[in-house]
Amino acid sequence: MSFKDGKPISGLAKTVRAVEANGQNQIGFESRLKVCAANWKLNKSPKESLKFIESLNALGTPEELRHLWIFPPATSWSVFSEHPGLCWGGQNVHTQSHGAFTGENSLGVLAEMGGQCLLVGHSERRHFFGETIADTKIKVIEALKQNLTPILCVGETLKERESGQTGQVLEEQLRPFLSLSDAGDRDAETTKKLCQFKNWLVAYEPVWAIGTGLVATLEQVDEAHKFIQDLFKKKADRPEPHLLENASSDRVSGTAREEPSSQTWLKTEAPGTIRVLYGGSVKIDNIASLSQLESVSGFLIGGASLTPESLLGCLRNTALTKQQ
Repeated sequence: MSFKDGKPISGLAKTVRAVEANGQNQIGFESRLKVCAANWKLNKSPKESLKFIESLNALGTPEELRHLWIFPPATSWSVFSEHPGLCWGGQNVHTQSHGAFTGENSLGVLAEMGGQCLLVGHSERRHFFGETIADTKIKVIEALKQNLTPILCVGETLKERESGQTGQVLEEQLRPFLSLSDAGDRDAETTKKLCQFKNWLVAYEPVWAIGTGLVATLEQVDEAHKFIQDLFKKKADRPEPHLLENASSDRVSGTAREEPSSQTWLKTEAPGTIRVLYGGSVKIDNIASLSQLESVSGFLIGGASLTPESLLGCLRNTALTKQQ
């Protein structure tokens, strides 16, 4: 697949507004929510987080809240741990759960506090803090061992896109997850989770679109998502089925854990390839158009996720998918 040349453009569509009536709105759209993952980055104190949660619970329906995953700063983990009805997770953890790592966050602590998911390899982690591809592999594997849902973030810079390197960059970032039959430091259970594509996701975030106000065109997004999905369909090798027969998907370190609500959503379908979220200046006025792409399973949202009204507005507009 060759990626389209040309500079990205800002704004793909005006807000699509509709009035719901008996489960179907009045302008020929059918309702089907897509997951919206809110990356708060270094925003919101514990007090502000609590106020956000209270407003979100008051404004959103249980079905809507089930499709929201929130990634607060670590200083607010304790606030979210007191609200088990919401799906939440960490923006980053260290590759080790404990040790002499001043200033780092622990995956074990995240799991113990009730976190259900984890962002891995966000471009700000890669470019500002030197996170490597090897680091992302370890974090995804360790998150799966803890029965958390990792979201692996990948994406190219503007220079890489303009020089025709988008596919090469994406494949390099995903390569550790294509050799699924190479057990390495994985046990059979973790390998099974990687193979089944129902315990983890990829988020495609073109670096040039993060926080810039620029959004990839529908064609650019669709190309990148299909390229990622095709990589796993065509290049990912699989272990022999008998190697996974004894792998239990509901036990971690010999102790049963309740399945996270994030994984409940993932297992509503049995995908033949990896699910891919889109991120990069996603807002209420462009998310409806992006949601029309079948290759887009959901969204990773930054600034537009910082108020309950905006986040719910984004979520509700994902349901505005044109009927065939």
